[in-house]
Amino acid sequence: QHLTFRGLTLEASRGPLVTISSGNNVVFERCLLRNAGQYGASIVGSNNGLDRCEIVDCGEEGVLLGGGARASLTPGNNFVTNSRILRIARINWTYKPAITLMGGCGNLVAHNLIDDLPHCAIIFSGNNHVIEYNEIRRVCQMTSDASAIYSGRDWGYRGNMIRYNFIHHIRSSESGYGVRGVFLDDCMSSAEISGNVFYRISDAAINCGGGRDIIMTNNIIAHCGIGHYNGDYARKLISNIPHSSWNLLERLSADGIQYRSEPWASAYPACAAIPDTWELIQQGLWRNPQGCVFSGNAGWANARWMVEINSSHTGIFDVYASISNNNANEPALFDEA
Repeated sequence: QHLTFRGLTLEASRGPLVTISSGNNVVFERCLLRNAGQYGASIVGSNNGLDRCEIVDCGEEGVLLGGGARASLTPGNNFVTNSRILRIARINWTYKPAITLMGGCGNLVAHNLIDDLPHCAIIFSGNNHVIEYNEIRRVCQMTSDASAIYSGRDWGYRGNMIRYNFIHHIRSSESGYGVRGVFLDDCMSSAEISGNVFYRISDAAINCGGGRDIIMTNNIIAHCGIGHYNGDYARKLISNIPHSSWNLLERLSADGIQYRSEPWASAYPACAAIPDTWELIQQGLWRNPQGCVFSGNAGWANARWMVEINSSHTGIFDVYASISNNNANEPALFDEA
């Protein structure tokens, strides 16, 4: 507890460089972590983190960030802040991002520069995380069907904030489904995506896969392939097969969660409203993107503004809570040249 490691260079391990497995108030400050065979740092416990560090040339992840309890919504308050994370995933190219928010609750990724990666910059799961004021560029360079910030396949990853980030120059030479800015895949629900700048992203700036209660407001989207995409490709895959990753109702009870009881019922009333039987889930529009909001967003020079794929004919944009006050062609007030 209450340890600060300042100004160290840790390098050249065949495995990881730093592991904080418990405790609290342990901070690595102004440290250089480089040339790890695996990840740069793994951080759990509470109030632990990295600040003003550089993490570079790791074989796998930059930082694994956990902590906090989902069932009680107790925050971990762990963090990666004011840091540079470059050239990660040199050995394992996919699903080894600069930062993995690995479940838990209430952790922070803020004011970081993430650059030059083959796959995603940030992959998150869990609740009440904040991803803000980061600059993310030149990621997903060697993959397709990927994004700068990614999460997927859960109705219960609630309360996450993706705000005030600058996500730009995201493109890949690989064929396939393209690369995106923020991708909430396979019915992932409820993140708030607000106040971000998306610039020169080859596919969609904000890509949703049919999830519920996603709030997308006050973003600037320029020179992207699509401003906002949503599709129901995942709807038919939701099931009640025990232990399947597509059993989204069963996943709502993971980690000891009782999503219709306190503290979840008050924190996430839209989640508490989801029926607790498969028979009721199949009725109505519970597998559709109800509760979503796409409002107050400004676009400029995008190939397309809003795209929906409504293969089931049960509703995509027409079941949103709100689509309003967007301007797809806001004149730019700067000279690109």
